Formats: sequence, C-alpha cells, structure tokens
Amino acid sequence: MTLKNTASVELLLDEIRKLQAQIIQIEGDITVSGVTDVPVTTAGLAGLNVSYLTIGSQFNFFGTGSLNAGISLVNGQTYFLATSSQIAALGWYLGGATASTLWITSGATAYSLPLKFDATGIYLTPATQLSNLASGTTFNFTQTLFLAPS
Repeated sequence: MTLKNTASVELLLDEIRKLQAQIIQIEGDITVSGVTDVPVTTAGLAGLNVSYLTIGSQFNFFGTGSLNAGISLVNGQTYFLATSSQIAALGWYLGGATASTLWITSGATAYSLPLKFDATGIYLTPATQLSNLASGTTFNFTQTLFLAPS
C-alpha cells in the first residue's frame, strides 16, 4: 500500500468515526422513556401526580390522579405540584416561567388556572379562592419543555 492510499484510508476511517458519533448522538435524542409518575407532596393535594415522559431533551408533562380528600385553595397561596428536587431536569430550566393551563374538575364544575413551570418546579397560585374542592377532584394539564443541562 502506498503512502497516498494509507492517507486516504485514514481520512475515510476518520469520516466513519465522525458519522458513528453523530448516529450515537441522534439515537440519544430520539430515545423515548417510560412514563414517570411523581406524587404531589404538597399538603392537601394527596392523590395527584405529575407524570412525564422524555424524548431526548423533550419533556412531556401531564397531570394525573384525583384528590384523596377535599380541600379549599387559598387566594394568593402557592401550591407546588412538583419541585426541582423531585424532577431534577426542572433545575435546568432557564429564563422566565412558562405558563400553561391547569384544568380543575370538581363534579360538574370546571376551573382553569395558570400553571407555572420554572427552575423551582411546577406550581399554581390561585387569584381567587376555590372553596370545597371535593375528594375525587381532578387536576389536568399538559406541557412540553425542552430541558438539557447547560
């Protein structure tokens, strides 16, 4: 084999290594996780969960479950559905809070409240009091965030 042929083979092998690294990166970005359920630990909100699945750096959050007992949500009080200590990837969040809609269904009555996502967690702060939410009340939301360590 001549020196010229050896150099060509080395260049070809280098290109193959680069392509292999890119394929491995792409595979990591399209890996789909199973669903992870995180129970809400805020007092009075037992029975609710924040669930999520990931596709690479895309986190798809959704609310599941229903209240185990009745509760009234106080105007101006913040209620965390999940914190960054429960879902570490939320700590990677950069910038101002992302707002979504939380749908609360209690019997035939439905409420919509702003739900916030940021580096501290997922939370709501009602602007009005919601009194006497019964056991079985559901809290539903969906939100997609792209989260990656910086």
